Amino acid sequence: MELILSNSPAKLTLGPACQPELTLRFNLTKLTLDPTHQPEVTLSPRLAELTLDSTCHPEMTLRPDPAELNLDPRHQPEETPLPSLAELTLEPVHCRPELLDACADLINDQWPRSRASRLHSLGQSSDAFPLCLMLLSPGLTPEAAPIVVGHARLSRVLDLPQSLLVETVVVARAFRGRGFGRRLMEGLEVFARDRGFRRLHLTT
Repeated sequence: MELILSNSPAKLTLGPACQPELTLRFNLTKLTLDPTHQPEVTLSPRLAELTLDSTCHPEMTLRPDPAELNLDPRHQPEETPLPSLAELTLEPVHCRPELLDACADLINDQWPRSRASRLHSLGQSSDAFPLCLMLLSPGLTPEAAPIVVGHARLSRVLDLPQSLLVETVVVARAFRGRGFGRRLMEGLEVFARDRGFRRLHLTT
């Protein structure tokens, strides 16, 4: 038997043979339980008063109004601090082989494919092109490895010796919408210009 009490009843008395599950909602004013009755009582928001007999010990679950729930600051989840754009660096994958796995995970999160195939593709990176570049942020501690924030692949364009094709541009989901994609593209422009290229062609 389940009783749902609403619209602010003043008092409820239950007989000894009745042991229902009670769900109290809205503005319940007072509840008196028989000494032999030990129900499970669930109290919803805005319960004004609950009076129990000294021999009655129900199990009570309190559900406070979410708007009034305050958590201890020490128990708040910690957010990973965002790196400063000025701290980011752009480095070729083949110069940082220890970051190959992290780079593969980043790309596969956006375009899933077999891990072996992704690692093989990244392993083709070289100064002679195609060349894979990673946007890196310093690790959270001096001893920690850098964080792979973004990736882009540069390839030569047939019959256009001063041009490069930009492919597989991706920024980690946690860093999107905060200027890291722009920083990645700006880094690609500087990287290409320093090597004598005058045009970048971006695929979408």
